[in-house]
Amino acid sequence: MPYRLSQQAFYDPLNATYNHISKCKVRKAKESSTISMKGYPTIISLYGCNTPTSRRILCAHELGHALLHTDTTINRFNGTIQGIQNRCEYEANLFAVALIFDEDEFNISFSQMDNWTLKMILDYNLE
Repeated sequence: MPYRLSQQAFYDPLNATYNHISKCKVRKAKESSTISMKGYPTIISLYGCNTPTSRRILCAHELGHALLHTDTTINRFNGTIQGIQNRCEYEANLFAVALIFDEDEFNISFSQMDNWTLKMILDYNLE
């Protein structure tokens, strides 16, 4: 679903120049980024040899950046302390979790989850 939304709204992230997933041998990290420049289509890039589940999670996170953070040029899915404490990362993580998961599967509502919890849900499901 996030891939289809991204493809329809912005750009085909799986066919972007940097995303030759099936040929990827060098990068092992699961990383992604969103690049937005005024007057150009937004680009969501997924790096690494990711599984469909990982691509869906990373794409949902980046789609959150693309839709919610139109004032920034580049967003990277980053697991540093600064990234986890960043409001933009919190919003993108919340967007991704709400898009992919059913809130009824959790004992707490999405709006009550802090960014550490959201990130752990996403990271746990990365393959």
